[in-house]
Amino acid sequence: MARPARGGTLVRVVVAMALFSWVMLAIFVGFVGGVLLLGLYSPRSGADVLDWRPTRSAEAESQGELDRRAREHGGHGRPDPS
Repeated sequence: MARPARGGTLVRVVVAMALFSWVMLAIFVGFVGGVLLLGLYSPRSGADVLDWRPTRSAEAESQGELDRRAREHGGHGRPDPS
């Protein structure tokens, strides 16, 4: 009984591994592309999907930032008491 050549088996394994790699890469690219397309063409924003609302308005946030900076720099520029 003749045994198959080892070189032929190795070539088949390498070809199968290459084919498997390409199939997995195609599945991954398809998945990422599908997720990106869902994000681009979704009628709702991410904030709507998560039902997210800012805790403070933009005006309150900017006023708070100005107040914080005024407190930080409030002591600068005063003459030395000594």
